[in-house]
Amino acid sequence: MLQAILKGKIRGIFDKIQDGIPWRKAYSTYEDFLTASVVGRMTYLPGDILWRLVKGSSLHSHLYKYVGGLESIEFWPNWPVPDRMKNIGTHRQPDVFLKFEEIDMIVEAKRDDSLSQNHIQWSEQILSYLFKRNIEGEENRPIVFWVLGGMGTQLTEEFVNTELTKVMELVNDEYPDENIKLAVSSWGKMLSCLLDLQHFLTEELRGKFPLISPYDRRHILKIIDDIIEALRLHGIKEWRYLSEMAAYWGGQKLSDQSLNLFNSPSHSQPQKDEGQLNWGVLQLATGHFNDGLKWYGRN
Repeated sequence: MLQAILKGKIRGIFDKIQDGIPWRKAYSTYEDFLTASVVGRMTYLPGDILWRLVKGSSLHSHLYKYVGGLESIEFWPNWPVPDRMKNIGTHRQPDVFLKFEEIDMIVEAKRDDSLSQNHIQWSEQILSYLFKRNIEGEENRPIVFWVLGGMGTQLTEEFVNTELTKVMELVNDEYPDENIKLAVSSWGKMLSCLLDLQHFLTEELRGKFPLISPYDRRHILKIIDDIIEALRLHGIKEWRYLSEMAAYWGGQKLSDQSLNLFNSPSHSQPQKDEGQLNWGVLQLATGHFNDGLKWYGRN
């Protein structure tokens, strides 16, 4: 919210809120607030954890293993465009620009996981950045373009590589030697990665990894908790396959018996004790939370 205010992103927004609409609901509909809340808080994390979240949530074009610490962040920068692009405006404005020790990262975020991204917009932002970089005589560094949201939830490596090819065809006409990589994340996958990290720090790491002090662990957890709440406030939901749900909740694989029982017309609960855990996982996965928690032993 602070970054949105500093960049003038709330100008006129309050005038558009209809009478009787709760502020919480109005807030959750604005893309810029989601970007500032999530990406802004992610930058409070240690650089290696931030990068792991980018990689872990993304289908990507062979992202780097290590990019170093985060040196600077700028929300909604205004970059000039070359003369040949001025028929479409004088500036381009990505959502975030992150400068790590080893790479530069441009972020284009959308409000949700509906299909709203466009590879031409990405290409224009990259070209605008390269133009600015040359004017200012900055160092040539590898570029990662991070697409956050707006690409649906059914992503594949093949699709990401196809989109990267389209981008490079537009960029390489003018900058043939640039090293650009593409990372594509859904908001739902980002939430899943954060929940996994939260679970790891809360349950798995406790007392087992002396390189992270209890203070640092609590500090990181507080940031992650806030990011998760921001995502949920904006209606981002976690999606998992049933096999993943079983591992997340109980560390077990779903048995064929449990799947058959759950899919049976009677939809009755299992009679054998060995099926109770898997049944609870299935109930949780499909929204029958009370029954699921009962069979899982949480109430």
